[in-house]
Amino acid sequence: MAAVGAQGGRWNDRLDLLTHFAPVWLASSLVSLLLAVLVLRRWRRWTFAALSLIAVISATMLMAVDLRRLPDRYAAADPARTLKIITFNAWTRNRDIREVARWVAAENPDILVLPEGSRLLAEAIRAETGLRVFEGSGAFIATRDKPLDERVAWDARFLAGGPTALSWVVLRGPDGTPFTVVGVHCGWPIPARAAWADAQKITALLNTMDRSRTILAGDFNSTQWSFRQRAADAAFGLERRDRAHLTWPVRLPMFHGIRFPWPFLSIDHLYAGGAWRTVSVKRGPEMGSDHYPLVATLAWLDVP
Repeated sequence: MAAVGAQGGRWNDRLDLLTHFAPVWLASSLVSLLLAVLVLRRWRRWTFAALSLIAVISATMLMAVDLRRLPDRYAAADPARTLKIITFNAWTRNRDIREVARWVAAENPDILVLPEGSRLLAEAIRAETGLRVFEGSGAFIATRDKPLDERVAWDARFLAGGPTALSWVVLRGPDGTPFTVVGVHCGWPIPARAAWADAQKITALLNTMDRSRTILAGDFNSTQWSFRQRAADAAFGLERRDRAHLTWPVRLPMFHGIRFPWPFLSIDHLYAGGAWRTVSVKRGPEMGSDHYPLVATLAWLDVP
């Protein structure tokens, strides 16, 4: 019922909440199908097998957006024209700050986007990596090179939607052309009105930028399987570079942050314009947060 009902998210925001759990519906429907075939007999076997198969098809349709690999995107690139970027919701209750800073130093990124970054974590990252940390609003942004500009959309706080503002920095690309990195931390997909407003704020900001050279990263609290998020992605005008990287939860926010055995939501994303080609995207390790980090390498293309 959940897998099929999620298809109603095309028209109903409440049903769209079911789409976020597409991997759960797919896995449970496959188990149900297996049990129906192995355990049940006669008409029950075929009835429950058919219902389970319908659920498998519905959940697979939801996830098809990530099952299709984009052609000619993952390829080797000149290291001098690549950019390594990490986005990681560090979690305000994270006690492993030194571990995070040491891991970032080992990864040696060019850019780090940190939703829920703390002043203590910012100082630790500066000390371990030498990165410049812009303590904006919504997400900290750490960069290896000195930004040409650093900004926060403070006015966005007074618009409908979540209270989180948007931070961004402008950097110089390998060919000297500036590009922009936007860090975001969106609210939950409920209430839907606030979630739609968050997407509109991001879109309004992107409308002021050269999208072809823009990178957008952070914690969106929304999966790509959601019909609302698909509409937002289309409005962003950028290509999402992560593909079914399940990043939440590492631990649950309740019960004193108890460890959860496996993640089932893909809510941390990285988008980029046409000036960037994807070289690699991977999920990072557990580091005291309730999120896993995303680590991506992008290659700069010459775009007129």
